[in-house]
Amino acid sequence: MFERTDPLFKPPSAFLPPPDVWVHDPYKDDHIDTPLDERGLVDTGELIRLMKLSVDPSYTWDSPFTDEHHLQWPNRWYDNNPDQEISPQRFRNLTISKIDTPRIFHNWVHLITEPPPVPTEEVMRYRIEAQNVAISLFRVAKTYSLLPKRQLSDASLERQLLQKYEDFSVAFERAKQIPKPFQLIDFDAFPLQTPEDMARIRKKIGKFAFPLVATDLILETKAA
Repeated sequence: MFERTDPLFKPPSAFLPPPDVWVHDPYKDDHIDTPLDERGLVDTGELIRLMKLSVDPSYTWDSPFTDEHHLQWPNRWYDNNPDQEISPQRFRNLTISKIDTPRIFHNWVHLITEPPPVPTEEVMRYRIEAQNVAISLFRVAKTYSLLPKRQLSDASLERQLLQKYEDFSVAFERAKQIPKPFQLIDFDAFPLQTPEDMARIRKKIGKFAFPLVATDLILETKAA
């Protein structure tokens, strides 16, 4: 069992749900296994559902602030060895490995669940690559949209648009080489044929350039 020593986890605490709404008592009941998907990654939707079931349905997760919850924890399980081909610490700190939650929810997850096991090196490699290509696509498409079209000659504009499209195409083909279970979107469903397609794809991948904002899902009072 994972040892929790943070004094914030000792009730009563303003940083935890009040004991009178607990359905799951972390000091009497077994810790809940963190739900995983078929890849061995944390199933975020199922995690939220289980946490909401662990308190009275009427409870709201109002907190003084929100912050990032690392889905892969604790930090000390993820080495930061620069000599490693795949850095577990880098994997842990990917934006797709974090969600933005109310602080009380964040503490509650750490208190009542067991940490998820460290994924395999193969899984971490594909997740890092998926994040890298998503950011590359997002950035190229964004710079394309920000080109000062009115301030450039037609020839200069055409040359820069073509360069951005070529850069995007290279990153797009790289994204399609990632195994399907690890692609952040189904890239085959979004054909890239014209520069205008970049904006459409950018909208789909933009959310993966930032941590998932899970607050709205958590603050719904009904357990899914």
